[in-house]
Amino acid sequence: MGKEEEVGGEGRRREARSALRARVRFRIVRQGPDMKVSEPLEGKVRDLALHGISMETNQIVADGLHISYDRHPAERNRIFLQVQVPEVGTIRAVGETVWYERITPGESRFVVGLRFVEVSKEDRALLSRYLSGGKAEFRGR
Repeated sequence: MGKEEEVGGEGRRREARSALRARVRFRIVRQGPDMKVSEPLEGKVRDLALHGISMETNQIVADGLHISYDRHPAERNRIFLQVQVPEVGTIRAVGETVWYERITPGESRFVVGLRFVEVSKEDRALLSRYLSGGKAEFRGR
């Protein structure tokens, strides 16, 4: 069974999400003694929540790194994200892939569900205000 078949399903969400059409830049990172970082990749946000994101991308493998894991499912690769959120700016987070699936059979287009594992207090506060409909003050970086 391939990785694509092992993961999947948007039905596992724990919270409400905000539909958002925005750009996301990300890198796949294998951690540990043989740490490796992929080239920068791009995608489009489908929806966003305080604890995760789903995005569309053309690439789930870059520089020999898979968006989910390389060797064993228990050793997940990390995804370093920069999400361009309207009226907020760039929110940075680190996530792990929970599921992914091909959007259209035969095409190289995927939807990926990520759970945030690291978000700064400042970025989490901005994201929370954005998701609650309040104007978030962005202090550029």
